[in-house]
Amino acid sequence: MISKLAHLTRFQLNLADSSLITDSSVAILADNIKELKNIHQLGIGFNNCDKITEAGIVLIASLAAEFEKMTEWSFSFEGSKVVKNSTLKTIADKLPNLKELKGLYLNFSHCQEITNEGIGFIGERISKLTTISKLMIHTEGCEKITDSGVSSICKSIFPLRGLSKISIDFSSCPKVSGTCIFALGQSLSNKKKLQDVVIKLRKTPISSDNMSWISNAISTLPNLNSLILDLSDCVSIGDPTLRELKKGIEKHENLKIFEIVLDQCPKLTDLGFTYLFGGL
Repeated sequence: MISKLAHLTRFQLNLADSSLITDSSVAILADNIKELKNIHQLGIGFNNCDKITEAGIVLIASLAAEFEKMTEWSFSFEGSKVVKNSTLKTIADKLPNLKELKGLYLNFSHCQEITNEGIGFIGERISKLTTISKLMIHTEGCEKITDSGVSSICKSIFPLRGLSKISIDFSSCPKVSGTCIFALGQSLSNKKKLQDVVIKLRKTPISSDNMSWISNAISTLPNLNSLILDLSDCVSIGDPTLRELKKGIEKHENLKIFEIVLDQCPKLTDLGFTYLFGGL
């Protein structure tokens, strides 16, 4: 049916937890999408769809080759048991076809077969997407990813000078340590067009010292409009974390949105809140 909608420019499909959907449905979907010659924004979400195999995912990823003028591409397979390094390589190999891409949103949270190798494939390609202004990379709960994988993503962000929005989620990756925060801070620093920043590090072993690298990066963003931080369940952070954070945000008098999540941070005391809020 959608193949007949010749003027369609944006199509989004989310089928989370659809346990009966198989590759046969994915094939029908792909055939329909190929006919939408005016599509500029495409979003596909098959979170926790256990009967879709890697072949089905690759089929959807291959659609990128059909749309050189795609400006936004959203791809979410959270919780998939079949997404692995070879899947990410296929996705990465298609990215150069998207020569006018402005927004890229990739969610592979809780895909337990992904390792640093797969993340590296994505990072290598992202670094060459010079037209990108909006980027989302979510790998929450990918238990095989280490600092090396996170660093490869951070390095890919470094050359993207046109970024205006970024969302990074490395929450609940038990092999990720605070040292990767240094790479993240470096990648975000001095991006003059960056306005909206989302950083989710829930349940990671970051410390107050690590937070200084993020704070320093934030202080170098002249047009920062929105800052969202999730540090919940980071049991090592304490009052100095909020002191460092204040240093980063106190220069941004025009900041419009500031959200911070500090659930389950047992080392925080009243002193920390004095650091953060007492002088604002």
